[in-house]
Order: sequence, then structure tokens, then C-alpha cells
Amino acid sequence: ARRVKRTLMASAIKTKIDGQGRVLITQGHKAYAGLDKNVCVIGVGNHVEIWDEDKWLAENDINSEELAETLMSLGF
Repeated sequence: ARRVKRTLMASAIKTKIDGQGRVLITQGHKAYAGLDKNVCVIGVGNHVEIWDEDKWLAENDINSEELAETLMSLGF
């Protein structure tokens, strides 16, 4: 588990927030995540995820019935 965590976290970087409050993302991270122009910042528990907007919309194409069933199976 440590090796996997180390491998995943090895690409982590410290970044800065610019004068307009924007988080700067490296070109390598943008390429890896497929980020182009519009992104979605998604809160997930104790962290955030940055998604390309089109990929986020495609990933979350879920109807209300499916959402309700999934939430019920998770105990919500």
C-alpha cells in the first residue's frame, strides 16, 4: 500500500495562487488530466478534483432514478 501511495503522490506539487485567486496548474498536470479550457472543481469529502468540463458532464450523466437507487444502497 505504501508503494502505491508513494507512486500516486510522487506527482504532487506545491503550487501558488495568483493575484486573482487562481490556482496555477502545471502543463504536465493539465495534459495528464486532459484539461483544456473549461474545468469543474468538485468537492469530494476532504479534497477537491479538477475535471475537464466535458469529461465531468459525460461522467455524471446519471438520471434521478439511478441516483436515488445508488444513494439508497449507500445508506442515504
